[in-house]
Amino acid sequence: MNKKELHKNIGFLIKEEVERQGLSAKKFGEMISCERANVYKIFNRTNIDTALLGLISKVLKHDFFLDIVKDPSLSGVEDESALKEIADRMAVSQFVEVIPKVLAKLGIEPLISFGRPLDIPEEIPIPEYQINPYYLTFSVGELLFDKANCNYSQAANVKRFTDENSGLQVDLWEFIVPGPNLVNLKLDYKTEDEWEYALRYVFSHFYSNCNIIKN
Repeated sequence: MNKKELHKNIGFLIKEEVERQGLSAKKFGEMISCERANVYKIFNRTNIDTALLGLISKVLKHDFFLDIVKDPSLSGVEDESALKEIADRMAVSQFVEVIPKVLAKLGIEPLISFGRPLDIPEEIPIPEYQINPYYLTFSVGELLFDKANCNYSQAANVKRFTDENSGLQVDLWEFIVPGPNLVNLKLDYKTEDEWEYALRYVFSHFYSNCNIIKN
């Protein structure tokens, strides 16, 4: 392992991008309202506050969150459960930021609900987010059917569909008791363009009466 690989972490990655863009430490510091001395501290960090990382991603026009999702070791965390929690939190943060924009772009009213009904025990997995009134649901980290202790499959016929172009997986829950079907997607980290593609796919394949904006 060479020296560069040994020190590769999120701070190192930011330093690399700053240098690639030909920015001085002083100029970069001005862009994020940070003193030059603190800029060098950022370059040496093994972890970083998500708000600051979001600002840096914005000013440098580079998605460092996506880098961490692709290579969790950049986060400076080694524990697998902690890494999964970091990935899930970044995914949720991105989701709640971009989904309303995507829905507006598609001409769909962005009514997103979340929360756990009081009559459902904590140990039973449910979708964390839902777009109303479509029963389009999102489960953090895994599709609902794949989560441990998921026993809803006894009350429904679950069909899984895979988009050949993107690999996107979508589950259609057809409940035995008459009522609306439920569509479920995995909530993992996606860019705004990737979420737009995913929702266009879902609405065009599972909601024939929903006319999304074509452009």
